[in-house]
Amino acid sequence: MERRHILIEFLVTIGFMLLRAAHNVAQRVAWWADGTTAQCKTASLDPTHTERSAQLMSVWKKNAFDPYQMHNDPGNFIMQHKDFVHPSYVLKDEVSFYCMTKTHAYFVEAAPGVEVWRNEVGPFHKAAQYENAEFVIRMPLGAFFALADDLGEIQEKLIFVDFIPRSGSTLLCKIFEATGECVSFSEAHAVNDVFGAYVKDGNSEEQKRAIQAQIRLLCKPRSKPTSAFMFKMLPAQIQSRVLGQYIRELFPQAKFLFLYRNGAPMAKSLERLMLQVNALRLVNTLRVIPSLWKKVRVWFVSIGQDFSPEVQDVLKSTDHIEYLTCGLYWMLCVQGQMENAGDRPGIKYEDLLACPEESISAIFAYCGLSEDLVPKAMNAFKGDSQHNLGMSWKQLAQMGWAKTVAAEVNDEARKELDELASLYRVPLLTDNCVLPNTISVRKDCFFDDNNNNCVDNNNNEDCVPNFSLAIENKLKATALTIVESEEVTRM
Repeated sequence: MERRHILIEFLVTIGFMLLRAAHNVAQRVAWWADGTTAQCKTASLDPTHTERSAQLMSVWKKNAFDPYQMHNDPGNFIMQHKDFVHPSYVLKDEVSFYCMTKTHAYFVEAAPGVEVWRNEVGPFHKAAQYENAEFVIRMPLGAFFALADDLGEIQEKLIFVDFIPRSGSTLLCKIFEATGECVSFSEAHAVNDVFGAYVKDGNSEEQKRAIQAQIRLLCKPRSKPTSAFMFKMLPAQIQSRVLGQYIRELFPQAKFLFLYRNGAPMAKSLERLMLQVNALRLVNTLRVIPSLWKKVRVWFVSIGQDFSPEVQDVLKSTDHIEYLTCGLYWMLCVQGQMENAGDRPGIKYEDLLACPEESISAIFAYCGLSEDLVPKAMNAFKGDSQHNLGMSWKQLAQMGWAKTVAAEVNDEARKELDELASLYRVPLLTDNCVLPNTISVRKDCFFDDNNNNCVDNNNNEDCVPNFSLAIENKLKATALTIVESEEVTRM
C-alpha cells in the first residue's frame, strides 16, 4: 500500500510537468500575440523602464513532489499573466521572496493578511510559501537589485541559527515569534544554498550581491514594529561553508547560534521523520530487494561525503542503516560545532525543555533582545510547533512504522553508533553531552511537571543560566563535558 501510494504521487508529478510544458507553449503564443512578451523584454533590457517592470501572475495549478524538501522554483507553478506592476509591489507584508534565476527574481503573494513566515501559517517557510501562493511576481534582476539597494542596510538585529534536525529548531523559531517583535524565517530559500539560492556559476561578488539582496528583501520594512529578524538556516552539515562565510562578511553585526540535542534520541526521532520524506519513501520501495536497497541507501548517505574506509565498513555491514545514517548526521554536525564553538554559541534542546525561562533569558541576552520579551516568548511552549505536519508529535506517534523503527533501536544499534562516534572523536551518542560555549542553562537541573518549575538536582533551588559564565571566560572551555546520561522523551 505504501509503495503504491508513493508511486502514484510520483506519477502525478510527472503528469503536472507534462501539463505545465503544454501550457507554457500555448502561453508563449498568446503572450506574443497580445504584446505581453514585448513588454517583458522592454522591462528586462531597458534599466530605466522600472515603473511597470514587475509581472504579476495568478497561480492556476501547483505541484511539488515533496513540499518540505523541494527546490523553490517557478516551475512549481502554472501561472497566468494578470498585470504589470511597480517593483515596490513586493514590499507588501503578504509578499515574500521565493527564488531567483540568472535573469529574474520571483516573489509569491499570499491572501490578504497572511504572512507565510508565521508558525500558525506553517512551520517551514518554503512549504508555507508554496501552499499559500495565490500570485507570483516576476521582475528582472536589474529592478530586483535596484530595489534592494533602495532598502539599504538592515537596521534591525539579525540572528542566524544553525542546528541539528529534531533538536527543537522550529520551537526556537516560535519562541522568537512569540515576542511579537521578532520575525523568524524557518529554512527560508535565501539561506538555503544547497537548492540554488544564488547563481552558483557566478563569481563570488555576484554570489554575495545576490545573497545580500535576498536577505534585504526578506527583512523589508513591515507594517508592524520589528526589532529582529531570525533565520533558521538549513541544517549545518548540509549547507556548504561558503554561504556562512558570505553571510558573516555581508552582515558583520549579526549573531550566530547553534542548536543541538543529545545524539541517541535525536537519531531515533530523525529516523521516524525520514520515513515521511517522499524522496526516501521512493528509495524505500526497494526494500522488497534487501541487498539492492541497502546498497542504494549507503550510496545515498555517502553523496558529497568523504567517508573513511572504517566508516564505510560499518555502514555496509549494519542492519540498522536508517538509524546509523541519522546518528552519523549528528556526529558530523557536532564535529563542525566543536571546530567553530568560539564564534557560534550553542543552545541545548534539553535545556530549553528543562529550564525554558532561564534559557530564553540567556539566548535573548546574547542576541541583544530585551529581558521584558521573555514572558511573551514563554507562550511558544503552548502546543506543537510542527502542527498539521507529518512530523508533529501526535502524527509521528501514530505512524504505522513507528513501532518498527523503535524495535530496530536495540543494543546492537547503539553499539554501532558509539563505534562511529569514536571514529569521529565526538561524544558518544548514548551519553548526555554539553558542547563548549553552550549558553543555555547548566544540565544540573530537571523540569518538575508536577510543580511546573525548574529544580536544581543538588540543593533544590531554581537553576540559573550559564550565559554570564560563558561570556566571562571568553570561551575558555576547550573540552567536552560529558555528564550522566539522561533520556529525554519529549519532542
